[in-house]
Amino acid sequence: MEDCSSDSISVYNGNTTSAGSCNLTLMADSKPRYFVSPGYPTAYGNNEQCTWTLTADSVSGQVRVIVTDSHLEGGAHCQFDYVKAFDGKDINSPLLDTWCQITRPTLTSTGRSLTLMFKTDDSTTNDGFNITYFQIRAPCSNSTVVVTPSFINITSPNYPNQYPSNLDCGWTLRARDPGNIVAIGIADLSVAWSQNCSTAGLEVYDGADRTAPIINIFCGSLKDSIASSGDSLFLRFHSGTGSQGHGFRVVALAMPECTGNLTATSNVQALSSPFFPDNYFSNLHCKWTITADVNRTIIINVGVAQIQPSTGCTADSLTVYNGNATTASNLLGSSCRDDDPTYQTGINKAVIVFETDNYFVMMGFNLTYKSVPSSSCSTFLVAFDSYPYYLVSPGYPNAYYNNLDCAWTIFIASSLDKIELEVVSSDVEGPYPACGHDVVTVYSGIPPDGIKVGEFCGNTTNTTIFTTYTTAMRLSFKTNSAVVRRGFKLRYSGFSGTGPTNPPPPSLPCGKANYTLSDTSTNYTLTSPGYPKGYNGKANCPYSITGPPNTMIHVKVTDSSLSTGPFCDSAYVNVYDGKKLLTVWCSRQKPEFQTTGNQLNLRFIANGSSRYKGFNLTYFATTAPYSCGNQLTASTTTDYLRSPNYPLGYQNNEDCQWKITTSEKNIRVEFIEMSLQGGRNCDHDYVAVYDGSSTSTQMLGKLCSTATPSFTSSGSSVFIHFHTDASESHNGFKIKYTAGNFSVCGKTDLKASDFISNIKSPEYPYYYPRNTECVWKISADSGFTVRLAVSESSLTNSSGCVNDYVQVYDGPSVSSASLGRFCGIQTPTYISSGRYMTVKFHSNGVNSDKGFKLLYTSDFKPSVTRSTSTSPLLGRLCWSNEITYLSSGNSVFIQFRTDGQNEHRGFKLELAESTDRITVVDELGTFCGNATPAYTSNNWGMVVEFRTNGNIAGKGFRIQYQSSGPYRQCNSTEASELSVWCADMAPTVQSTGQSMTIVFQTDRSITSSGFQLEYFQTNEQYTCGGHVNASDGEGYLTSPGYPDSHDRNRYCEWTIQTSKNDTILNITVVDSRMDDSVSCNHDGVKVTDGISSNSSLLGEFCGNMKPTYLSSGPAITLGYSIGSENITRGFKIKYTPISFSACNRLVLATPDLSNVTSLNYPNEYPENTYCWWIFRARDPKNVVVVEVTDMSIKKSPNCARAFLSFYNGISNHNKLIKKFCGDTKGAVSSSGDVMYATFQTLQGWNGTGFRLVVFEMPNSIICTTLLIIKSLVVIDI
Repeated sequence: MEDCSSDSISVYNGNTTSAGSCNLTLMADSKPRYFVSPGYPTAYGNNEQCTWTLTADSVSGQVRVIVTDSHLEGGAHCQFDYVKAFDGKDINSPLLDTWCQITRPTLTSTGRSLTLMFKTDDSTTNDGFNITYFQIRAPCSNSTVVVTPSFINITSPNYPNQYPSNLDCGWTLRARDPGNIVAIGIADLSVAWSQNCSTAGLEVYDGADRTAPIINIFCGSLKDSIASSGDSLFLRFHSGTGSQGHGFRVVALAMPECTGNLTATSNVQALSSPFFPDNYFSNLHCKWTITADVNRTIIINVGVAQIQPSTGCTADSLTVYNGNATTASNLLGSSCRDDDPTYQTGINKAVIVFETDNYFVMMGFNLTYKSVPSSSCSTFLVAFDSYPYYLVSPGYPNAYYNNLDCAWTIFIASSLDKIELEVVSSDVEGPYPACGHDVVTVYSGIPPDGIKVGEFCGNTTNTTIFTTYTTAMRLSFKTNSAVVRRGFKLRYSGFSGTGPTNPPPPSLPCGKANYTLSDTSTNYTLTSPGYPKGYNGKANCPYSITGPPNTMIHVKVTDSSLSTGPFCDSAYVNVYDGKKLLTVWCSRQKPEFQTTGNQLNLRFIANGSSRYKGFNLTYFATTAPYSCGNQLTASTTTDYLRSPNYPLGYQNNEDCQWKITTSEKNIRVEFIEMSLQGGRNCDHDYVAVYDGSSTSTQMLGKLCSTATPSFTSSGSSVFIHFHTDASESHNGFKIKYTAGNFSVCGKTDLKASDFISNIKSPEYPYYYPRNTECVWKISADSGFTVRLAVSESSLTNSSGCVNDYVQVYDGPSVSSASLGRFCGIQTPTYISSGRYMTVKFHSNGVNSDKGFKLLYTSDFKPSVTRSTSTSPLLGRLCWSNEITYLSSGNSVFIQFRTDGQNEHRGFKLELAESTDRITVVDELGTFCGNATPAYTSNNWGMVVEFRTNGNIAGKGFRIQYQSSGPYRQCNSTEASELSVWCADMAPTVQSTGQSMTIVFQTDRSITSSGFQLEYFQTNEQYTCGGHVNASDGEGYLTSPGYPDSHDRNRYCEWTIQTSKNDTILNITVVDSRMDDSVSCNHDGVKVTDGISSNSSLLGEFCGNMKPTYLSSGPAITLGYSIGSENITRGFKIKYTPISFSACNRLVLATPDLSNVTSLNYPNEYPENTYCWWIFRARDPKNVVVVEVTDMSIKKSPNCARAFLSFYNGISNHNKLIKKFCGDTKGAVSSSGDVMYATFQTLQGWNGTGFRLVVFEMPNSIICTTLLIIKSLVVIDI
């Protein structure tokens, strides 16, 4: 027995654990501890069977056992007295070792637990054993791996065998050589799949540890190739306690960064994506700068390109820029599929950027580049319909050359028939349209057969569009020997069908262009053409405002309606501080800005595609320094707020404050774009959002770096503070804000009382929004504390809860001390030390889940003082004892003492007032010697007294005790049992009178999360049935009173429905105990495909039948008829929603033929595809027939790399009917009304895919039909 000489809690009459006790569960930490066999070192007894379960304190720890002494009866095979070690939490776990006699092994568990069983026979005994045990770190605790250009393998523990439970492993992969990055390929992955990989998964971070940005999480059998952006990657592997796999194998190597400076010469040189022609990696950020000699330009030809397609090239992309800056004005083109464009720069520099996202990878690209003289401007170009490309004049954006004679020829890609050319920017000598000096001429076709369609010069930016109606366009650019200008930038693309009309819409009159200010005391107004009625047509209007010397021009946009959305593409205003671009605005943005000198230039651009109100601004000259920020008014129409000069970069040492108010209930603020200097705690540049009218109100969030959350105010005002320091400058931020009646995320005036109140995550129980932060402040009355219990939690899980989490603070703000943080399905309880508690919810931008429900109430705060006591000692505790004590009076004294050595987690006590008293009513009995009596107390407690004298010592005693339970009092004739439930049952019960008694009974083994029920008073007779919402996922439904019997002569009807239209329902009958009849005419359940019992019949079950049903839509109805004869148990069913996508869907088979094809058919399907289809016969009495009429899947041994599989049932857990690959054709049929098909491909296993014909037919004629289909297939071949 421990003497508690270090840290202890002392209470008299408590129970203790002797060193030789049997059947114990012991916790192992890093400190070595021991236990011994019963009677050690004297002798153990005969016919003993003892079990010890040792569990590591850390979920990622293991248990190490060292047998320091062993003297057991032997035998050649340890058949007499022995110890068995099992690798887990009980004796059903795998056997690790068996020993006897004087063997002293050392053992280590593979997981968190290890169990030892000691068994003796009825013959010879011996001294026994002494065992030392302690916790060790798991075999995959964080380690650093130096990566070189040679391949190395990193595997999960025990690979390729099953990995252990409760792992949390980390590897930092660091490139050995400076300038290298780390690339990995997931060669093999077999990890238990779960939603968001929350149960087990391999996480990849773009940096040296988990504080770096996460790239992706992998589970199931997903594979990918990933590269770091710096010199490190971090891998984290975590596993749970459920089903497992054989883990993973990752191949890693170091490679040079895909960036650098290249020199273009007259010789053709090549550049390709990393590992070309093999697949590139995810998370690539490649940038090459190409430089040629002065007065030369660069021609770039993309020869081969296979890049992941995406709308707007938002996934993977290859982008080329004119010059050394990657701005939109320098863009020459961006491609992300198999386009092979040609580019020519205007100057002697080009930038090529290749970026990939975190998911799909392909072969990549190979291109060539060379330099040519600037006057060599006769290049062949190709126009595609996917994305526009750009052409610039020689020297652009600086100045073109004299005496040029350029001729560009643009062809279109196959399947297109027209070319569109738009003038994006033009500054060419000559007054348009009288182009007599320098001129660009456009031909439809190639001269001399080509037809001239127009020409341009001067400043015709965004006002001219040309269309050819042939497959080629020729551009001629001729300059004289006089004046030169900036030149032009053109956008060209191919298309089919009707092209844009030509000539373009008329240009708008711009009005006065030049304004001169004479003082600093007058405000002026400037409006766009047609304001406020709106502009109609194209516009390119310059305005110049000049103030007195040594002044600055201050501008405030008071009204703006230029185009829809926040993107400045169809109508916008460029603002110049002198000649330097200061900012750009569009849409409903209302910026405020100020020049650094006395010259302000604006240019209003509209492409004529739509009509809007325009803009109104005020301006004045000033000598006062600029102070950003102002008062804004939010309405139900979305408005925008931007940082100064966004997106061109904010100034250093700025402090801007905006107060946004509304007449509506509240305001929602959403950060659309964010690029600020980061730093720990956002201590450099930041944006702070407050729930009120000043910085003294509750802070909703403090943001920096690239965070883009959203916030909702609790009232009619929001205050935003933008601060920058004196170091770096970034693009800034863009916010949209809207007023309305929004669901408030967070609240600052919650009051805790005796009644239970709740806090729910936004949109609960639906999925909470990503990139969200909410703060709730709870207060209790003076003298009380706040108790917060997590009732339900379903947050995306992460180690350390770094992604989505709830954090609880012990005080009135998020600056108070933290009480803890939870995520996943954790359900902790928190108690504040004072009357305030603050709760913060954070979600990142990756995944989302159902959220949480928190319950809070107030607790009385007891008075705690430091003193000593002479009261009788009730007991003393140390280590991990758990026991209950009852005082003899109205007070109790607790003393907690620690020494100066080891620290531990401490203790938690629950104090409750009780009217019970310890009273020894009578003596139940006395025993000694070998007697083994049994006693039962007359009330809630029992006192056991053990006395010894100073003479003979004995072996001692072992007592087993248990509670007989006060619930026995409920088994009286006065209360009849209505229902009994356990596991995950969720019955509905109603009393027959005015009272109901509920008994909750648990045993001493496994515990779970418990139950939650709702109760209310009603005057209505209980009726079964109702509406069941399946939107939150799978659940169970039982008949009334299940698993007990129920009343007869009743009818119950349930409609199970999900709110998502792209979802169907799978119904599985788990248990059925009803009257059995041929037609289910006594008791039975009819299942119909819709929201009522009048919908199409799916089937009917009764007796012991356990069928499965599948709806065709988001609802299914169960009608339960209960006859008047036998009393039965009823049924239990499980319902599961199944969601669809373009790749995963339900196909209803009818007698008519339906076609199903692979993605992109008859073109090649994507690599790394996994699609499934559920084929269901419309008539449940029919079967499904599928004929493979066309098949082209690259063949592999055993169809292992790409294949189409059919299963006889609702999932791939049912029996496999047949697997197809190569060019095999044939037909398959189900035995019931449902068939399941999967199509899976890996990288490099391409083909055009397949076409299926699907139909239903009666089972009686299926054999004949299949013979006919097979013969047709043979004849076709």
